[in-house]
Amino acid sequence: MTRRDFSEDEHYYTQAFERDGVVSVWLELDKPDQEADVDALQSCCGVGYYNIDNQEANHLDARVSLDRLFADVSYSESFAPAAIDRAKELGIDSAYWLLVQFDFAYDPSKVSRPPTGELVFLGVFPYATCAA
Repeated sequence: MTRRDFSEDEHYYTQAFERDGVVSVWLELDKPDQEADVDALQSCCGVGYYNIDNQEANHLDARVSLDRLFADVSYSESFAPAAIDRAKELGIDSAYWLLVQFDFAYDPSKVSRPPTGELVFLGVFPYATCAA
């Protein structure tokens, strides 16, 4: 699958998800297609513009515990407990893939292209860049 360019979409630059000090978190529960060249936020979540430099992901070849997925993500000690608690509320205790977008407050009600359902949005959580 070829990566689609969404930059001509009407709301590409106006979704206003940028917000300092928060991180948006998604999980993929099914084994991802390694051949697909897809921008997860744009293609799967309906997002327009975002700063790719503020994105981190962790994926493994097997479904693993959320603790393991969060372990190597920047600042995760400040937001992972709340995100994992949210996942548990949804009945999720493991995943193949974790995607985080820092300084980004995703709101699915603001997207013009509906989310595909491939990723589970856990929510927006505050994070800290240094230990308290």
